[in-house]
Amino acid sequence: MLFMVFNLFAQDNNQLSSNTDYNTSFTGNISKNGMWIPAKVEDKTIEGSPYLFNSFDGLFYIINKNGDKFSILNLNYNISTKNLESKISTDSVFQFDLRTIDYVIVAKDKYKIYKDELYLQLSNNGKIELLKSYKIAIQDAVFNPLTQQNSTPKRYLIKSEYKILKDNVLSEFKLNKKTIFNLFPDKKDIITQYVKKNKLSYSDEDDVKNILNYLSNTN
Repeated sequence: MLFMVFNLFAQDNNQLSSNTDYNTSFTGNISKNGMWIPAKVEDKTIEGSPYLFNSFDGLFYIINKNGDKFSILNLNYNISTKNLESKISTDSVFQFDLRTIDYVIVAKDKYKIYKDELYLQLSNNGKIELLKSYKIAIQDAVFNPLTQQNSTPKRYLIKSEYKILKDNVLSEFKLNKKTIFNLFPDKKDIITQYVKKNKLSYSDEDDVKNILNYLSNTN
């Protein structure tokens, strides 16, 4: 299908695309960037959403493998299907080819695409990246035998896990002292002193980011 998805592939590093340009048609091969699919009917019996962001609407940036930066006004990540999507209408969705994308920026957050999956980049010192991955689960409804009805509906639950990307190898990472020491065995004393001085916790996400950022500036 020969349509441009919003103004994505017209480079816009500084300004938001206007609504007039938002649905520009073109004569290229869109299959290189993704594909159009029919929108799925949402299951109204499940509370919540399988999507990562609260809304499709907003200012998003996509950085492709060539380093080009593009803006888009409608975007979300389906955790269940691991697809980055733009919802054009109630019956039309554009799915991006994640193999062409390097990063997605949402507000102050930077999301890395690694092996066709989206990860929140928490820290990056050039050699080691701390990433957060997301999974979706459905919590069963609670049935009340007295009323013979569900007292709470089924609902989507978003769960997260931490990963370390080092030498292009992704491995699990736990927010604890042992894992951090194993990652930096020659900097145990430096880490201990820094954590104690700044009253940090090895199990707190922001504190661990702080520790890793500090270590990136030490020899």
